[in-house]
Amino acid sequence: MKKTLFLAIGIFLLSNLFSQTNKKENLQAVDGEKILQKITKFQLSSWNYEGEKNIRYYTPFAKKFFSSFGNDGIGIIGNDSIIDAINFASVNFIAIKTLEQRTKKLKSTQDELQETQLRLQQESSKIMNLQMQIDKLKSSLDDINIFRSKIINMEDRIQETNRKIEELEK
Repeated sequence: MKKTLFLAIGIFLLSNLFSQTNKKENLQAVDGEKILQKITKFQLSSWNYEGEKNIRYYTPFAKKFFSSFGNDGIGIIGNDSIIDAINFASVNFIAIKTLEQRTKKLKSTQDELQETQLRLQQESSKIMNLQMQIDKLKSSLDDINIFRSKIINMEDRIQETNRKIEELEK
């Protein structure tokens, strides 16, 4: 009897998962981020029905599910006693799709950051090369200044020598 009941429930639940687009109306877009925000507030736990100590389940509670997803602004969805398979699956699909969109966006952002990091490394390398060139130019300028100083010193000595020669010639 119990197996037959579970089989009947299973067939009912599976039949609820099949749906035809052309039989639907009042379609309304759903904000996946809001769905995820609601899901994060769920108390998820394992539990068992009274009298079934060895059979455990993982699910959110129907009252919380209904309070979170039971009204889309157009009408009532489900009830606070059970979570029907189609709504449970649909909320999961919305959440999965939203998480996939987040993942793609994060991947895109990661790729952009990696490209930016590469460009920054290249620019940093260029800056380091320029700094090395500046250091070489400073060193060359120091050498030029030392040489200039020597030339000035030599010019001063030449002028002094020329004055002495002029004095001797007088």
